[in-house]
Amino acid sequence: MERNHLEELLHVNGFSCDAAEDDIRNVLLSASYTNEEIDKALLTLTEEKHPEIPTTSEGEGNRKLFRSGERLQPAEISQLLGVDVMVNEVVFTDDSAPQKFPLARVVMLGLTSAVVAGVVLMGYMYSQRIGIFHPEMGSMSFTNDV
Repeated sequence: MERNHLEELLHVNGFSCDAAEDDIRNVLLSASYTNEEIDKALLTLTEEKHPEIPTTSEGEGNRKLFRSGERLQPAEISQLLGVDVMVNEVVFTDDSAPQKFPLARVVMLGLTSAVVAGVVLMGYMYSQRIGIFHPEMGSMSFTNDV
């Protein structure tokens, strides 16, 4: 992106290179520039006005910082901040993978569930006096009187 081309485009639209960033952005949007091209153009105009501001090649550091999920390296952070930064590497491990249950745990879970279900069923039968807890159940004879 050449500065003289940008200056000519701004001049045709009645603006100078010292215009507000929003005005320059609107002019470039009306000229069908993409957001990335507009950022590069603003960076080009800023580089020429303020050569003391350190920049990366084509604003790569700014793009990484604001427009992507990429990690910044310590050298890039130092360059963007203008100070030396010491960064310790932090390793992130993804522990969200599903865990496998050992067979013994599955069997114990099944047996525990069956026992709890049996106890609940027996408690319900007792409270409602049904099944083996029916009042007439005790008087029944299980012998064959033939």
